[in-house]
Amino acid sequence: MVYSEKEATPLRIGVIGCGCIGCEHLRNLHLVEGARVTAIADPHHASLLTASAILSTQGRVICGRSTDGANDVEAFASSSALLASPRIDAVIVCTPNDDHRAMLRAVAASGKHCLVEKPLCIDVAGCAEAEELAAEAAAIAHAAGRAAPIFWCGMEYRYVPTIARLIEEAESGVVG
Repeated sequence: MVYSEKEATPLRIGVIGCGCIGCEHLRNLHLVEGARVTAIADPHHASLLTASAILSTQGRVICGRSTDGANDVEAFASSSALLASPRIDAVIVCTPNDDHRAMLRAVAASGKHCLVEKPLCIDVAGCAEAEELAAEAAAIAHAAGRAAPIFWCGMEYRYVPTIARLIEEAESGVVG
C-alpha cells in the first residue's frame, strides 16, 4: 500500500513508548497530512496519561479498545498488544535504547512498517540483527505478494541547519 498526502486513507501509526521522545512524535505527527496516530503503548501508566493529554489537545480520544471512531486512539500497556492491533500500519519505536533490539524482533514479526528512534541498537551485533530482521520481513512480504515493510532509524537532526553546518565544518576540517 502506498501512502501519500493525496490519498484518502491515512497511514495508521502506533507509537511504542510515550516518554519525552514518544510525546514529541505525537505532537509532530498531528501536523503531518496523511498520518494518523491510532494507538499508543507504554507499560508506565503515567506516560500513557501524558500521551493522552497531548492527544486530547488534538481532539483525539483514548478509547482503550478498538472502535470505528476516526478520532479514537487505542491505549495499550504492552507493545505486543499494540502490534497485534489491525488498526496499525506502522509503528514508531521510542523505547529506551537497550530495548530496541527486542522491539525490532517483535515489529519485524508483525510485518508492520517501523521507524525506530536512534540509536538503532546499542551494539554492532544488534544493528546486524536489525538488518537481518528487515531482510527476513521483506522476504516474507514478497513471498506473500505484498510490498516489503519499511524499516528506518530516525536520524533527522542531521538536517537541522545548525547540525548540517557542524557536519559540513567537521568534514572540511574546520573543527573535529
